Amino acid sequence: MVAAGKALAIQGDNRSIPACFSCHATNGRGNGERYPSIASEPAAYIVNRLHEFQARARASTPKPGSMTEVASKLSDAQIRDVATYLSGISPR
Repeated sequence: MVAAGKALAIQGDNRSIPACFSCHATNGRGNGERYPSIASEPAAYIVNRLHEFQARARASTPKPGSMTEVASKLSDAQIRDVATYLSGISPR
């Protein structure tokens, strides 16, 4: 799970999911108010937030490039993997 989550965070996938760090900065340390720090957040928090974004995507068409759009493309396994990885890293 950690290795798969790390790959998503650093590289994204080969389809249409960008790397977490492409917006949230290296090691998920955050990149301004729009892209908050995601490193070292509890895994349950990350899972819940991504599920909230997915619910928004089901309610209406997400804006291209938004977190709602990105989350709508994640599988439950990908969410679990990236949450596990992000919760264990330092934002340095």
